[in-house]
Amino acid sequence: MTQSEFHWQPFVILSLSTFTALVSLESFVARRRKVKLYKRDNSIASVIVLFGYLTTTTLWNAYVVHPTFVWFHQFSLWQIGPKLGDSLSAFLTPAFLALVLLDDLTYYIHHRISHRVPFLFAIHETHHTSKVYNILVAARVPWIDFTSFVFWIPLVLLGFHPAVVMMQHALNMTYNLFLHTELVRKMGFLESFWNTPSHHRVHHGTQAKYIDKNFGCLLIIWDKMFGTFQPEEEQSEYGTVPDLKSESVYDIVTHGVRSYFKLHVRPLFKGAAPSTESAPSEESASTLKPLKGPRVARPLPNHYVSPSVIAARDIELSPRAVATSPDHPVAAGAELPPTRFEPRGPVASLK
Repeated sequence: MTQSEFHWQPFVILSLSTFTALVSLESFVARRRKVKLYKRDNSIASVIVLFGYLTTTTLWNAYVVHPTFVWFHQFSLWQIGPKLGDSLSAFLTPAFLALVLLDDLTYYIHHRISHRVPFLFAIHETHHTSKVYNILVAARVPWIDFTSFVFWIPLVLLGFHPAVVMMQHALNMTYNLFLHTELVRKMGFLESFWNTPSHHRVHHGTQAKYIDKNFGCLLIIWDKMFGTFQPEEEQSEYGTVPDLKSESVYDIVTHGVRSYFKLHVRPLFKGAAPSTESAPSEESASTLKPLKGPRVARPLPNHYVSPSVIAARDIELSPRAVATSPDHPVAAGAELPPTRFEPRGPVASLK
């Protein structure tokens, strides 16, 4: 295979085959254990999202990502590792192992930034919309994630073959499918360095201590090294805060981006800077209705909270600022998660 060639069909077939096998196995085991993991509307929506993703990402990778990687590769510092078509022994080398580690580190960096930069999280939100947790959740992948490949350009500039970089990332994401299950609880000593379903359930949890934790794909060591690791200590409650109640494919795919533009872009056309929204008056703050149900006392992540509410509480936004659901009311007196906010002073209750 020459450097200008890239055949995407094997990777799509591998992903779909693995995905189908895992869903079938999980469904079979769940029935044997009499555990209900799947909901009809949720599952149908996830499958439709998957096929939409495969369509957009296949075209994008074939006609944009790979040609871009090839163009950057001509400026690479070295020629490192195997090429597609090389013998198996060429992949059993320290150079390819280095690519596996660097690809996983790049995934960690990209994933973490996607949770911190509002617009990137607005895109990524699709993956967190399910309120149930099963293999099909892995199918909820953004259709419009057209920026992530930029994070992998440094690997090409180092000298790794473009098609091999894309192959390794595809293999990495294929393993990621396995992480989305509740049937596998703990995996013994592997939990100390390997990313497992237990670690990834934490990532999908909406509890304050679980938010923005466990970003790795293959390895959990990056989270332990960079301070984002959280062990599974209680059953995760899945979804977004507040919940996206719709199982409409349109809402699943576009809700985050639509909300982002409503909050960050629309004000620009009205002559107002979204980052300088003033605090509400005491009267307007008093009209905010508390959350209903068991979620009322739960800390809310800052990317779902209106800037006016943040200002009223005398709280400074962390780098992952408001991204979605700008009009969501905040429960009075709710404790705020330290991972999301940097207090400038005592938190003022909304009266």
